[in-house]
Amino acid sequence: MTFTVYVPLLVTVVLAVLAPRVARRLPPRAAARSLACAATVTA
Repeated sequence: MTFTVYVPLLVTVVLAVLAPRVARRLPPRAAARSLACAATVTA
């Protein structure tokens, strides 16, 4: 297996760790856009 198999899992873990911290600092509009982008990337 190659490293690319694990990229989606790693991205999901990184987003799960960083999302709460980033969400507290962003205004609601930017947080909603970031959440939508994160959902698209991890889908």
